[in-house]
Amino acid sequence: MSGPQRNWALLTGAVLALFGGAWLFGALHHDSAMRGILYARSAVPAAQLEHCFAGRLPKDGGARVLVHDLGKARRVDLMTAGRRPMSGAEAAALKACLGGAV
Repeated sequence: MSGPQRNWALLTGAVLALFGGAWLFGALHHDSAMRGILYARSAVPAAQLEHCFAGRLPKDGGARVLVHDLGKARRVDLMTAGRRPMSGAEAAALKACLGGAV
């Protein structure tokens, strides 16, 4: 193989190896990634929602809540690892906090 052909072959091999590594990384971490399972809108102030969820959600790290302040309303996103269903405690926290509990 001449110089330019060898360079192209090495470059192609390196790019294929990078794509293969990225695919493998994604496949291995796909199930553990946090994925959104639902969202809701609320008129409850963002600080109150954040405080409520911090006190009521289980501390096992299996769920994560993001509160987006949209001005007149808030968007609340609930994410779980691998898109698993909500637990009873998570559902109770969601209901209480969206209802205005502190």
